[in-house]
Amino acid sequence: MTDSPQPSLSGGQPPAPLPDLSAYAGCWVALVGDEVAGVGATAEAAQMAARRSRPRERIRATLWAPESAPSQALPPQVTPDA
Repeated sequence: MTDSPQPSLSGGQPPAPLPDLSAYAGCWVALVGDEVAGVGATAEAAQMAARRSRPRERIRATLWAPESAPSQALPPQVTPDA
């Protein structure tokens, strides 16, 4: 099994655009076509989940979905005087 975070090119075709992976931040994600087919704490776990959910389809890539950048702090909440 390959733990490569890069999608592989097949047949010299340009890679398909990646789906939005922000919901899977901090996890490994296995793609079948352009859809998420498996998610796990390791690349192997994501691939196993993808094989269970789509046993007849080929896993296109296994990627690490990076944690999102820390969001800007929200301004303090203003409460009206009572």
